[in-house]
Amino acid sequence: MKKSVWLSMVGISLLALGACGKEKEKETTTSKISESTIVSSEKTKETTESKEKKADVGNWQEINDQLKKTTEAKKLTVQHESKEAIVNEKDGVKVAINGYEYVEINDFSKDLRITFADQVEKGGVILVSTTLKNDSDKSVYTSAGYTISVTGFSSAISRNKSLLGTDVVDDLVKVKYEIKPKEEFTGYVALPVKPEAMEKIAENGEAMFELPGMYSKPESFKKEDAIIEPKESKISLSGEGAEKAEAQGAFYEDKATVENLGEKKMLIDQKDGKQAEFEGAKVTLDGYQITEFTPNEDEAPRYKNFDTGVIVLTAKVTIKNDGKETLNLGQTSATLTIGNKEKLMHENMLEINNDEELPTGKEGSKFIVFAMDKESYEKLYHDKEFKLDVSLYDQKFVRLTDNDDLAFTFTNK
Repeated sequence: MKKSVWLSMVGISLLALGACGKEKEKETTTSKISESTIVSSEKTKETTESKEKKADVGNWQEINDQLKKTTEAKKLTVQHESKEAIVNEKDGVKVAINGYEYVEINDFSKDLRITFADQVEKGGVILVSTTLKNDSDKSVYTSAGYTISVTGFSSAISRNKSLLGTDVVDDLVKVKYEIKPKEEFTGYVALPVKPEAMEKIAENGEAMFELPGMYSKPESFKKEDAIIEPKESKISLSGEGAEKAEAQGAFYEDKATVENLGEKKMLIDQKDGKQAEFEGAKVTLDGYQITEFTPNEDEAPRYKNFDTGVIVLTAKVTIKNDGKETLNLGQTSATLTIGNKEKLMHENMLEINNDEELPTGKEGSKFIVFAMDKESYEKLYHDKEFKLDVSLYDQKFVRLTDNDDLAFTFTNK
């Protein structure tokens, strides 16, 4: 899925966000939003939770009225809404999605023809209630980009201020994206969804949402200046999507699960707990899952060499770094040897890849993924011994371990 470079911002630990999907049409009247943004100096208690329920999203009726007025739409229908918050915070700095709505507008202004794929009969809008707060004692900075990626739709869906006339990002622009100590910005952003993307949402019911990052220096989006790094979170955009997210909650967070690349069927869900150590780094094999994976229509061409179907083995490893140097957790990899003969390399296309650091004294987890042909697994591999050989890397992408330094064996018998 393509991302807008300047909008590639933050998400959180991979989460499946459930929400109600009741479709309803709202009778709207034209009324003016009193303010798009609230700036507050009130200090709030810091929380480490990544998800908060029943968040204060503001007045949806009011924002719907404004959207209908600005777009001159004759009809506005709410397709899905969520009041569960997505929160990412660190060191007194917080970015939050308080909630969101996915609405359909019909027969709108000709000025929006280009925005909605050269037509004005039908379009989607994702309305987002968001808060950016600085409870630290120094100013922080954000580019305040808001982007959504829909499975099967090639382009990123980005914030468009013309849908509301003014939004929270406009207020941040006025202060050059600076959030001063004890200051908070709360408001809305709107993202236009073209009919083609609406069709993909109808098929899959989910999307990946990118939240803004927070940085210690103005106009610098470098990793070393990030207080909160860019990450993504999955959101549901239909009742079916919410049900799917709930059903997928049991699956490990590889890319197939997190980015909704297809359907999984659980074959084996095995807890483990074996540990190994390398130069102060304690590595635990928490467990592994073996699933039958059916890629969706857009992903299917990538698996054309799997003639009889796809079997995915996802291993979860947790690393406690008590060594002397920072590790590159995101680059942690492994090989899988089956029956002392067949050796498989991990599948990058099914892993969540990043360059997340793991400093001394910290702990983190990585999901490592392998793909097998279904017939080979059922006839040759199923009852063999598996050996997972984990490799650790430093911040210069240099491999630190040799073969069998961090090896774990298991069997499905």
